[in-house]
Amino acid sequence: MQRKQHSIFKQHVGKVGDIGAYKLKWLLLISITETLHFIPSIRFNGSVVYWRGNQDPADYKRFRVPVNEMNKRNTEDLPKEETASALVSILTNQISLPVDELVRETARFFGYTRLGGNAEQAMKIGIEHALKTNMISQSNERLVLS
Repeated sequence: MQRKQHSIFKQHVGKVGDIGAYKLKWLLLISITETLHFIPSIRFNGSVVYWRGNQDPADYKRFRVPVNEMNKRNTEDLPKEETASALVSILTNQISLPVDELVRETARFFGYTRLGGNAEQAMKIGIEHALKTNMISQSNERLVLS
């Protein structure tokens, strides 16, 4: 009789364990979702970029480059503020560049050796942002620091 009770107990603990794990996952998901509502974010092109509470996207002047191919981010994960900061760094060294060349150089900065449509689009969005925020300007078909 004790053996039968033990197997019944195991069956029910397994079910309770599965239900408990499900509830825990559900509660964790709700908690994360609610927390994300309080984190500053920007929606752009269907993506959401989250910022730390002490970061102002308008003042963001840093960028992260991959140390290897595995750390390279998808182009949709590159905020326009970060792309703009990278191209300002490039123009600091190059003085001025034509748009197409700056697009290629900025893409290389982020680890893209081939310029596909998504990478080109992301770099051009960064250029547009840098132009709108007066980080750079256009002079005689070339982009220069403002």
